[in-house]
Amino acid sequence: MQATLIQGRSACLLRLPRGEGWRFRTQDPEIALEQSIYFGRPEDPRRSLQIVLNGVTGGQGATALWWLQRDGKAKHR
Repeated sequence: MQATLIQGRSACLLRLPRGEGWRFRTQDPEIALEQSIYFGRPEDPRRSLQIVLNGVTGGQGATALWWLQRDGKAKHR
């Protein structure tokens, strides 16, 4: 899978190997992509990327609004 920051870092396009895509969007915080490790199977950890929302929280905490939707620009092979 490929992950690309788009729309001024307020969205991330997730593209699967067959061309289908998903769009992760947020209203306020800036999105970053950071290195991570996926431990879905402890005997087979894998390198991955994680979507990180950056922002400042106040004394009462914060709320982050986000959406995940299928991208309509899929490449069909």
